[in-house]
Amino acid sequence: MRITENQLRRIIKKELLSEISIRMSHDPDDLSAYIDDLTGVDDLPIISLPIDRITGFEPDEKMSVPKHRRRMLKMADAIRRGGASALPPILVRRHPHDPDGWQVIDGHHRLAAHRLAGTDRIPVRVVPDESIEDV
Repeated sequence: MRITENQLRRIIKKELLSEISIRMSHDPDDLSAYIDDLTGVDDLPIISLPIDRITGFEPDEKMSVPKHRRRMLKMADAIRRGGASALPPILVRRHPHDPDGWQVIDGHHRLAAHRLAGTDRIPVRVVPDESIEDV
């Protein structure tokens, strides 16, 4: 089932989202999302977004580190073989500097794997801005 962006906004405002607590660290030595409480995340609707509208919060170079690359390659292989549905949706938010874009909160490996596998879209859960603290 496809939902419009306006429908998504209305759903997000109605859900139990006040319990979700995510801190986005902008420290260059520690770019990370710290997820304090995910209560309510599973209640967020899953939608499909175009991969080319999503950027990572963490640097892309992370995927060149051998342990991260191995993990990403394993996922890409599973996606190519039709196993994408076994992967949980990534968490995204509206991009803070691009009104047409989205930014990954959690799921950088899965996003990179989908790109490598050549998929055009990826399942996501959109976390509302009210649940995110930029530090």
